[in-house]
Amino acid sequence: NESWTGFQIYHPEKKTGYLIIFRELHNNENSYNMKLKFLDNKVIRITDLGNGNSHNERVNEAGIKLSIENPAGYLFLKYEIND
Repeated sequence: NESWTGFQIYHPEKKTGYLIIFRELHNNENSYNMKLKFLDNKVIRITDLGNGNSHNERVNEAGIKLSIENPAGYLFLKYEIND
């Protein structure tokens, strides 16, 4: 109960997907580099479905940097590949 975990859903034909990310209760890190599958070296548009904010980010071998301010928090994100 001390890690970051989650799920990645990807639809290759639509070039979109979703991330559900959890910061577990006893985790002390408010940011984390999350590795993503199928997206290495792609620019993606990430939309936080909780607050509507969005931004572009390039996915590299380290993944993308995510932040959750409080333990036991979560993110629900949509992403779209920008070609």
